[in-house]
Amino acid sequence: MARVEFTNPFRCEGAWLRGAIHVHTTASDGLLSPEQALIAYKARGYDFVVIADHWRLTPVDDVAPSVGIIAIPGEELSVGRSLAGTSMHVVAVGLSEELSRERASGWDAQRAIDAVREGGGEALIAHPSWSDLCFADLLGLEGYLGVEVYNTNCDVSAGKGWSWSQWLGLLSSGKLVYGVAADDAHWGSGEHSRLDAFGGWVLVKAGSADADSVLRALRSGMFYSSTGPEILDVEVRGDEVVVRTSPVRAVTFLSREGHGRRYEAVSGGALTEVRHGLSGRERFVVVACEDWSGRVAWTNPMRVLPD
Repeated sequence: MARVEFTNPFRCEGAWLRGAIHVHTTASDGLLSPEQALIAYKARGYDFVVIADHWRLTPVDDVAPSVGIIAIPGEELSVGRSLAGTSMHVVAVGLSEELSRERASGWDAQRAIDAVREGGGEALIAHPSWSDLCFADLLGLEGYLGVEVYNTNCDVSAGKGWSWSQWLGLLSSGKLVYGVAADDAHWGSGEHSRLDAFGGWVLVKAGSADADSVLRALRSGMFYSSTGPEILDVEVRGDEVVVRTSPVRAVTFLSREGHGRRYEAVSGGALTEVRHGLSGRERFVVVACEDWSGRVAWTNPMRVLPD
């Protein structure tokens, strides 16, 4: 028998809001102005955008209302050194004041995370695989909301967009941080690469359509992430988890060691509902739903305890 602890956005009141939580503009090294970036996301059906320019808290309050989209202030910081000798990038979401490069001189990642929290924001570890971060780089850090499990820009530009191993390593060690999908859009594309936008997003269950409600939902884990599929419902029935999704080729219950399980559609078919029993030895479970193009939607971690 198992007991599940899960902040379940699928079983609470509110509206689903789709958001991009890591976007650059001409205020740093992006190719679109803040207004153009907001218009582009609005046109693709997004409800909110976090503008996270490098070392710059880009003002967008004057343009967001006219565009009709929620804009959340953010910033990307590059600090410290990983075990591989690379810089570690921290995305601040909901920051109240700018953290300048000069102020952050000499900071390591923990100091940056602390400063983001002190400034009223939440910290995400950006693109671990692109930054060559290993599990040990992240395990000792405290106070961050989660990691970018998928980053569109890092995928299309360098083939290093996915960071499953780092996230699952943290979860297996008992650090149940959230895992998000982000674009890191710089608005570049080429003959042999697609646009680095609209490839990864979060869907938050918010009480109302405003920045404060979105931030509360993110902080409490009331969201899931996707690069394509839609998760329609997650129901916990004692020691059984029932997942309903848009048609996919596979649903995987990710866990530590070999305690998870993958369910695949039979040839020519599709999965839209999967029921999975828990043993109580999992410690955590993440549900990942994968379509035929390799696009994935996933939940935040459920804590699983023996009953």
